[in-house]
Amino acid sequence: MSDARNIQIAALAEQAEDDYLDHGFRFVDGSAAVGDELAVSWSEEEEREMAGTCAFETWEQVAEYAKHSTGAIVMITGAIEHSGHLAGEIIVSDATVVATWTRENANDDWA
Repeated sequence: MSDARNIQIAALAEQAEDDYLDHGFRFVDGSAAVGDELAVSWSEEEEREMAGTCAFETWEQVAEYAKHSTGAIVMITGAIEHSGHLAGEIIVSDATVVATWTRENANDDWA
């Protein structure tokens, strides 16, 4: 991960903590804008809406999950409700996008 992105993520995480919000990272197939509120996720296993949006705890986890994908990785804030089904996955209620990184080709870096 680039030093500039590390600094940006650290600053955003600190701001979220100052605002008493939890944060996570989510891959979005397509695009999202800062300020967007993300819809709750659907549980295929339980056939119902979840308590919030699925996300990962760290940049590294979401980048690994999306390593062969194009679209966007977003940092979201909200309240962590509980862990998800995947390793490092969390469920974030009232998920609001606070930063986005996109790429058009799977071999490109997230920018």
